[in-house]
Amino acid sequence: MPIRNRWFFSSAVLVLVLSGTEAFAEESQFENSIGMTFHKIAAGAFQMGEEPSVPLEGLGGPEFSPNGDPDERPVRSVSLSEFFLSETEVTVEHYREFRPGYQDAGKFSPYLSGISWEDAQAFCEWLSEKEDKTYRLPTEAEWEFACRAGTDTPFSSGNQPPDPETANPLGIRNMQTGVAEWCLDWYGPYPSSDEKDPTGPETGVARVVRGGTVQDDSAYSEAGGVQPYFRRSANRAGAPADFRGQHTIGFRVVQAAYPETPQRPQEIPFVQQCVKEGGLPIEAGPDLGKPFFRVRKALPIPPENVEEEAIQACGLPQGILGHNHCPGLTVCSNGDLLAMFFSSSRSHKAEYWPNVGLIATRLRFGAEEWDPPSPFFDIPDINDQSVLLWNDNGKIWMFWGGIGLSDVPFKWCVSSDHGSTWSPMRLP
Repeated sequence: MPIRNRWFFSSAVLVLVLSGTEAFAEESQFENSIGMTFHKIAAGAFQMGEEPSVPLEGLGGPEFSPNGDPDERPVRSVSLSEFFLSETEVTVEHYREFRPGYQDAGKFSPYLSGISWEDAQAFCEWLSEKEDKTYRLPTEAEWEFACRAGTDTPFSSGNQPPDPETANPLGIRNMQTGVAEWCLDWYGPYPSSDEKDPTGPETGVARVVRGGTVQDDSAYSEAGGVQPYFRRSANRAGAPADFRGQHTIGFRVVQAAYPETPQRPQEIPFVQQCVKEGGLPIEAGPDLGKPFFRVRKALPIPPENVEEEAIQACGLPQGILGHNHCPGLTVCSNGDLLAMFFSSSRSHKAEYWPNVGLIATRLRFGAEEWDPPSPFFDIPDINDQSVLLWNDNGKIWMFWGGIGLSDVPFKWCVSSDHGSTWSPMRLP
């Protein structure tokens, strides 16, 4: 080939290479119309959840969870399609493009916090319409995949959290040092099978929160008062979708189509299954002139204050811990007795931990024994305790408290079918 032709050919190749490099750079990240930077997260697969063998000592976790929380298992393989993820959380200035004049508490300035899932979803819908492309919240699996960035350690930086504003290997910042972040999914137990582009259960009590927990620890002053344990890549938290106020939750945004994978059916606790309808099917009670005593143990579990391993060895669900107490009790209009307890570890400090949840059991009319207990109405990584039940002429009111859910003094919901179904959880 003549020298001139070889020079022309080489130049053409060089132009093509440089053009391809520039195109690749444009495809790997972009900035949208309100100044948000997005990075491409390539399709891939990872092990979602926390293996019990991962060492978590010194991270400030609950005494009864040295190897992660039960809801982080079973660990299974999850594969994901490509998506773009915002480099940082949404800032107050970004949000003011959507709602001018919005006032933020400034806990994580310049990043937005104290926002509800519903508000975050509305922002994504506004941005989608503005730019004629789909913006949405990340699914729980997408969030963990991007946070891990190819690692299998508690944090993308190893066994300790990264420094604030430090990008992980995918170029994403603050997933384990900033605001806690809303995800698209309802919270629910993990399935045992591998999944592709999972979207969570059909409904639930709380929307998933990742990268922290709402319940702060005033004894821990770093990173918004959230212990490192609750900022692990696998840690799962949650809150009601309409929860807004002086709390630590913000969000970041995905630019991609919604996954096509259908949501899983919600798992219904046994205490809500096969509940008889109608009123009390008797016309006369026992002879009140004769004493009658019958002892029935309300919780068919090992003796109080045993190790959690003993409870799990009985085949009871994860989340039922060693100390179950402070029950609420009511007589349903169909004759069933309904009891709810809060479940914590044996430690005297355990009642204050975020992992404390509620369990429920039912003595069905005419039955000789109480049902096995079921986890019930648990807001993940939020302290739930001290249930009060009241049968108001057939409508059962359920009130309960806890600590750490911002300034919310209590929660409540109602049932009009003997506790078979319940209204959404409400906050005052």
